[in-house]
Amino acid sequence: MKKYYYLFIFLGLSILSCGEFEEKNPTSVENQQDAIKADEKINVDVDHTIFSIPSPVQITMDLHDSEKGFSKALLHDVSAAENYVTSFDKAIMLGIYGTDLAYCSVYENSTESINYFGTMKKMADDLNASYALSESLIERFSKNLNNKDSLLTLASEAYVQIDEYLKENDNKDIAALVLAGGWIESMYFQSTELLADSSESNQLRLAQNKHTLEHFITLIEKVGSNDQFWELQSMLSDLSTLYKEIPTSYEYIPSVTDANSKTTNIMSKSSFETDYMTMKEIANEFINLRNYYIK
Repeated sequence: MKKYYYLFIFLGLSILSCGEFEEKNPTSVENQQDAIKADEKINVDVDHTIFSIPSPVQITMDLHDSEKGFSKALLHDVSAAENYVTSFDKAIMLGIYGTDLAYCSVYENSTESINYFGTMKKMADDLNASYALSESLIERFSKNLNNKDSLLTLASEAYVQIDEYLKENDNKDIAALVLAGGWIESMYFQSTELLADSSESNQLRLAQNKHTLEHFITLIEKVGSNDQFWELQSMLSDLSTLYKEIPTSYEYIPSVTDANSKTTNIMSKSSFETDYMTMKEIANEFINLRNYYIK
């Protein structure tokens, strides 16, 4: 058994009032002072509790750091987008394609990046979230295809803007599914990597998502309103049962509040004890979950 330590940082944010989406029109990534960082986390409010989940860009950057080459076989074909009819399926697929866009961007595959960005735009249109991907964002994306850092920032921004737009326009159920789809695809990438390389670092990356999984179960339970939500929650709960085989300990660290930004950083240390057979079983379940939704 190997014991690992991982630092979870939960950002407590003030709750913003809902309103109309405000389009931002920066002329370039370089002079956009409030540009979304490619590796920043996405914060989700569940019953007035804020928790953070890793962005698809952050996870694909981790894969890139492992020095594995680009693999188109990991991606879900953009031509399949027309096969999804319901809002539920489109929202899940929007998240999946968002992670695929991040993957293409981190590997500097501009041709595939264009294809996945265009597919995300079409999905957003179908979900009445077309304003989320503003014309300025589309223009900046096309102008920065040869700039890896800018492309990663824009890929992350596209994903987060869609989430924020949906929540601000009282579509929290669709927003939750977009986030879930992106995370499921990210876990598919990590799981595939683990099956190819059972290193301790790959086991750690997958183990670290134990708490994120619990948050998604709570989120889907809160916003769900039909059998499809129940089915997703049930499959996530099956994964949670496997994760319970990973012993976890928790060390409390006092939070620090920044009065100026009205932000509270709550830092806690969690440790995991893992073995490859358990992690392999979890990886296979993530792969099955992802393949269930792309069929």
